Amino acid sequence: MVLDIKWGRILVKTLRVRIIAGLVAIAFLVALAFALFTVINTKRLFADYLNEYRITRQVQWARVLAEHYLQRGSWQGVNQILPGSRENGSMGMMRGRRVTSGEMIVLAGPNGDILAATDRFDSQSLNGDELQQASAIQIDEKIIGYVYLKVEYEIPGLATMESQFLRSVYYSSIGGGILVAIIAALIGISFSNRLIHPLKQLTDSAKKITKGEWEVKVNLDRDDEVGELAQAFNVMTEKLRETEMARKTLVADVAHELRNPLATLRAQLESIQEGVTKPETQVILSLNDEVIRLSKLVNDLQDLSLAEVGKLSLNKENARLDLLLQKVVGLFEGSIQDKEIELSITVPELPQISMDSQRMTQVIINLLGNAIRHTPFGQKISISGGEKAREIYVEIFNEGESISIKDLPYIFNRFYRADKGRAREQGGSGLGLAITKSLIEAHGGTIGVLNDYKGVKFFFILPK
Repeated sequence: MVLDIKWGRILVKTLRVRIIAGLVAIAFLVALAFALFTVINTKRLFADYLNEYRITRQVQWARVLAEHYLQRGSWQGVNQILPGSRENGSMGMMRGRRVTSGEMIVLAGPNGDILAATDRFDSQSLNGDELQQASAIQIDEKIIGYVYLKVEYEIPGLATMESQFLRSVYYSSIGGGILVAIIAALIGISFSNRLIHPLKQLTDSAKKITKGEWEVKVNLDRDDEVGELAQAFNVMTEKLRETEMARKTLVADVAHELRNPLATLRAQLESIQEGVTKPETQVILSLNDEVIRLSKLVNDLQDLSLAEVGKLSLNKENARLDLLLQKVVGLFEGSIQDKEIELSITVPELPQISMDSQRMTQVIINLLGNAIRHTPFGQKISISGGEKAREIYVEIFNEGESISIKDLPYIFNRFYRADKGRAREQGGSGLGLAITKSLIEAHGGTIGVLNDYKGVKFFFILPK
């Protein structure tokens, strides 16, 4: 028990940690994915921006160089308008605009040969890709050369700016992810407390039940799955309590039912042994009656137990219930005549159904015998039946005293007697109706009882 409690506490703590860790992990992964997406997307947009900037500047340079060629008639002096080398840090002018030394400008002829360039471009001609990216310099729709511009964002200075920008975005995203993870942890703690608290209540209640404290109820005013779990737990607890009470009652009732016949047998046998009573035929028959009574009680208990766990064997065959009713009524003709009971049967010819004829005969015997036993002298018993769409029903009504309202819910319980003072010789062992209910349910049917006008009506329904 101590080990179970210890593992229960570990389980609760582990569940709390798992909830918090799960929420933090999800928040951190989402933040990391967002950071990576932001960095990749920012880098792509940055590259697109630089490319558009290069093309725009390249077209501007193509216009400037075209004007220079028109004014001079050649490319003479073109180096004066190109930016200087990186070392001298000179600034060229383009219509009053400054041209930074971060740009590499190359002037090439129509065939791609280098005519002029900044001092950072050492090639003698443009390759195929560079020539394809260059902007044509045209005069009167005639190409007189190409200008190729490259924004050197790979150089240390600009690369550092780009890297710093992207690193700043990345670190900001990670910082935001950590902040979100912290918030998720706080939310996880609150959420886990809301989830763990009812689970702890259920655990504590389960521990009390193991100690035999059945008056336990989990009070959770919630409409979610946890609330449904609490309600199911309360229903389970009530069922367990009823089962435990029924078990204790059964043990006490069985002991009580066996005590009387065993005491009678012992007393008579001891009397025979001591010579007080002679072993005459009448005495032996009396002892045999007690043995038969004990055997019937044991058999009834066995049948009831098998039926309740669904292991009662049924030898089903096609048979008519109305014929079984007529057969059983014939068995009680003597009892009916002795009490001058007026018996009426209004059961039409019923279709054959799959049933265990022997077990159903036992059902009818129990119900009809119970009706005869509780019908006053000279009163009436009526048996009726019929069929519906998918069912066959039988009703057995007897005039007499009705059953108390408080006794009706328990009338099919084992060893239950509405008349507590009734002798067992008159009332039997108290298992008849319980066995009847189990047999009907084993056939897939239902059984019930209700107080009718001037009497009591038992009924059962079987599927076709």
